[in-house]
Amino acid sequence: MEAASPEQINSRTSTKHKPQAHYFPWEGSMSTKNCSFVFHLFTVFIVFALLFGTTGVTPVHAGGGPFHVKLAATGTGDCLSWANACTLQTALAQAGVGNPVWVMAGTYKPTTGTNRSATFQLRSGVSLYGGFTGTETARDQRDPLAHVTILNGNIGASGNSDNSYHVVTGATGATLDGFTITAGNANGASPDNRGGGMYNPDDSSPTLANIIFLENSASYGGGLYNYSANPMLTNITFIRNAATTYGGGVYNYDSSPTLTNVTFSGNTAADSGGGMFNRENSNPALTNVTFNGNTTTGDGGGMANLSTSSPIIRNTIFWGNTAPIGAQISNANGSLPSVSDSIVQGGYADGVNIIISDPRLGTLDNYGGFTLTIPLLPGSSAIDALANGTNGCGTTITTDQRGVTRSQRSKCDIGAYEYDYTGTYYVKPAASSGGNCQSWANACTLHNALFTSISGDEVWVAAGTHKPTTTIARGFTFQLVTGVAVYGGFTGVETLRSERNPTTNITILSGNINPMSAGSYHVVTGAGGATLDGFTITGGNANGASPHNKGGGLYNYESNLTLKNLIFSDNAAIYGGGMYSNDSDPTLMNVTFSGNSAEEGGGMYNKWGSPKLTDVTFNDNSATVYGGGMYNTESDPILTDVSFINNSATAAGGGIHNDASSPTLTYVSFGGNSAGGGGGMFNGNNSSPTLENVIFISNSATTGGGMNNRASSPALTKVNFSENSATNYGGGIYNSFGSSPSLTNVTFNHNSAAGGGGLYNDSSTPTLTNVTLSSNSAGGGGGVYNYQSNVQIRNTVFWGNTATAVSPQLHNNASTPVINDSVIQNGCPVGSTCSNIISADPLLGVYANHGGYTDTIPLLEGSSAIDKGNDATCADTDQRGVARPQGTQCDIGAYEFIPATFADVTTTYWAWDYIERLYDAGITGGCSTNPALIYCPEKPVTRAQMAIFIERGMNGSAFTPPPASGTVFGDVAASYWAAAWVEQLAADSITGGCGNGNYCPDNPVTRAQMAVFLLKAMHGSSYLPPAVGADSGFADVPSSYWAAAWIKQLAAEGITGGCGTGNYCPDRPVTRAQMAVFLVKAFNLP
Repeated sequence: MEAASPEQINSRTSTKHKPQAHYFPWEGSMSTKNCSFVFHLFTVFIVFALLFGTTGVTPVHAGGGPFHVKLAATGTGDCLSWANACTLQTALAQAGVGNPVWVMAGTYKPTTGTNRSATFQLRSGVSLYGGFTGTETARDQRDPLAHVTILNGNIGASGNSDNSYHVVTGATGATLDGFTITAGNANGASPDNRGGGMYNPDDSSPTLANIIFLENSASYGGGLYNYSANPMLTNITFIRNAATTYGGGVYNYDSSPTLTNVTFSGNTAADSGGGMFNRENSNPALTNVTFNGNTTTGDGGGMANLSTSSPIIRNTIFWGNTAPIGAQISNANGSLPSVSDSIVQGGYADGVNIIISDPRLGTLDNYGGFTLTIPLLPGSSAIDALANGTNGCGTTITTDQRGVTRSQRSKCDIGAYEYDYTGTYYVKPAASSGGNCQSWANACTLHNALFTSISGDEVWVAAGTHKPTTTIARGFTFQLVTGVAVYGGFTGVETLRSERNPTTNITILSGNINPMSAGSYHVVTGAGGATLDGFTITGGNANGASPHNKGGGLYNYESNLTLKNLIFSDNAAIYGGGMYSNDSDPTLMNVTFSGNSAEEGGGMYNKWGSPKLTDVTFNDNSATVYGGGMYNTESDPILTDVSFINNSATAAGGGIHNDASSPTLTYVSFGGNSAGGGGGMFNGNNSSPTLENVIFISNSATTGGGMNNRASSPALTKVNFSENSATNYGGGIYNSFGSSPSLTNVTFNHNSAAGGGGLYNDSSTPTLTNVTLSSNSAGGGGGVYNYQSNVQIRNTVFWGNTATAVSPQLHNNASTPVINDSVIQNGCPVGSTCSNIISADPLLGVYANHGGYTDTIPLLEGSSAIDKGNDATCADTDQRGVARPQGTQCDIGAYEFIPATFADVTTTYWAWDYIERLYDAGITGGCSTNPALIYCPEKPVTRAQMAIFIERGMNGSAFTPPPASGTVFGDVAASYWAAAWVEQLAADSITGGCGNGNYCPDNPVTRAQMAVFLLKAMHGSSYLPPAVGADSGFADVPSSYWAAAWIKQLAAEGITGGCGTGNYCPDRPVTRAQMAVFLVKAFNLP
């Protein structure tokens, strides 16, 4: 026991009681103790006299350079160099003020004997530094982490029973830096029952830095005991130290040490103060300290304060400490600690700015720096919890316990550890919640990575399925973070983002959180400036109360985020099954919405925003009311390269439903969509979308198979409607309630309805300019049906439309359209006001792609529409983008006729359009100009000609290769007419010749060879196609054929369909006509 009954902590009655020490005259019986004190003092005097003679305690080497210490003395042992190093006890005995002591790595014991009172006695003004290898010439060359220097009290037999009472004894003005202090065991009589690791008696106030107190024990203060001492502790860890009474880590008696960046972990005390015990007016100052896992069977698992001890505790964590009473902090007998800006498990009633949420502490280990620390894990409440400068954090305290800069961001962390940001967080689906996210090996969950990341960070997510929670709590979501980019598609080993492959490494964000749950309301929730790239988002089910009825896959409110390479599949909601966006302008690139459902906006719902969509696909989404693919209300999205395929809505807008919205659509296609009104698109409530280069094909509805306009006025340019159908009215378009759409360069082909196969106008006033309507059918008005509508029609072709009842071309019911400068089969329709109407055959060709984005119906030579349009009202270009006029006047209809360029390729020739495009692109000038310009379409392409075609296709018509050397191929001299082109093709590694160092320039190119040349030209010389597998896709190309994989890939990319009847004809020469088709498709020539 430390003293008699008054010292018993549990009684909590003591007022002031100093611990016993053999030099304290007030201890016990005065007469006996005084005699003992005199005897001991005399003994000490005799020892000093023997050591120092007449010089008293003056050291041998006062002042001067460093002392050098090794485990055993070397050379002269005068300590003045590594070659002449001395022992640590010698250095301590001889060093004076100004003599730092450099200690080489190793394990040092206070004695080689068994005297338990032996200790490393520090000296005033002398600094000890550990961590040297024994070669350094400057202190900053040492590395205590790599070169561990241990002060070990295990002096006798193995085990602790005969260990040193105090491994180190302090002195005022001394410094100890870079050591591990371990195995002290103060289990003797007073004072040898205090401070197993270090004992600071009566006003001994050393400076301690970068010290680990490991597994020391004592009756009082297992790691450190301070008596009327005020040491400075910085970057210190107390680990598994033990006290049989009080203060497992530290015992302070009438002491006020200063602790900064200190960790207490796993320390124990039998009676009180597992981590720290403060007594008799002890007021230590703690800043950025962490107490975790300390315990006692009495009170104060983390800290106990007694007898008016009032420590100042700031920026400190108390978490996971245990005790029957006061698990984190216990106070008694007038102790009133000041606790502020700290995390205390369970709270601290008298504290200021106390956080009670989980700091998510990791495992004690080495995370940098010399001492062991406890990391903050992603999602910790300690991260960024304090304003920079709070209690000096980030200003006067500029590093954490490891030396990591404080603060890492605009705010400081609580505790000894500052969360350091690499900028990249690593996530795996099976990651432990204890991972720190800083590497693939220490990957964390996506939830934790998002919680911790800030603007500018990246989150890399490995393939697999990630869920917001595994509980039944449906409100959990992957909350994106402003400015943070989240990337999927990793395997979990990559070091560069470019190494990921989202297509192969499928990364799923799933709302299917628990078999007992109906799924997350929102799998993902957006944030401004965030990026989500490379994921499949599935299983969201927003069927709750608002806002949990919006955005099953992604809920986005006032957030302009970026979405790339995503698939939204099988999500559901009331509004926006795949995605809901409100008051936001998100950017979507390469995104697919598939199989999502909602009442409105099966794929996507936009309100008050202008999202930008590029290369986006909506397929097989559904809405029970409006907008199977997309629903827009008071929104103006911008759509480029977007497809709506097989979407459906019960009421209106199978592909898109616009309400008071004006989206812009460019290069957009609607195919196979269905609805009650507007199979492809529904526009209502004064919507005015702009459409250019848009395709409507095979959509269906009750009214408006392709498009339904209700009190709306879209602008359509370069649009085609083909094979759309309506059971009632408007196979292509249905206009009603005062709609006034404008149609310019639009083609209607093979659309059908009961009334108005191409268009049905009900109380509307559309304007048609350079429109072609052909092969449409209806009961009445095969081309157009007008009811109470006064339509303006000019430069338009009506031909080949049919009606089972009346008016195959145009039917008027209470309508008087004005038709000018048009070609109409059978002349001016009844009820119309017409001028300059042509009834002669316009000689329409086959509906197909003749250039441009949309399919068109060409005018053939001799067409009545050629040069018969009105230049004043004609559009500047035709539907393909060809300038008008090409002749003396513009042509009528959506197609402007271009006279044949080559005398031997008429406009009716099967490849005429491709040959013209090849010529317009500057890739060919034909095969001869004598007597007229000809192309020679049926002649085979030679390997020399092929070199020119390929190089111009790759580099443009203006490209000219460098002069030939004549040394590349043995059969291609520098004087050969195409030598420069052939050598350039070889320089680009597209060809290696035909063998034996030759090129065979005049040999024809086979269709098999062309497959190889084209794919390498398109994808690069190192390109290799996928393995052919069991079948090439062509009957005459076995999988063993040398070019089978190339041929199969050429077909897969839509460049060839073979030579007919399921064959490819691989060994047949390529004709110049075929070459034109190959090149136009391969290089996407206009």
